[in-house]
Amino acid sequence: MSQWDATILAAAVELGCTTIYSEDMNDGQDYGGVRVVNPFK
Repeated sequence: MSQWDATILAAAVELGCTTIYSEDMNDGQDYGGVRVVNPFK
């Protein structure tokens, strides 16, 4: 995982987000309660 992706995930966890939309991260992966969704899948 890139530093930028990790920074986005850390910010999402801190802000209480439950979903991130990204085409670069693994679709369906859960990172500490934040689920990644690929909007183009």
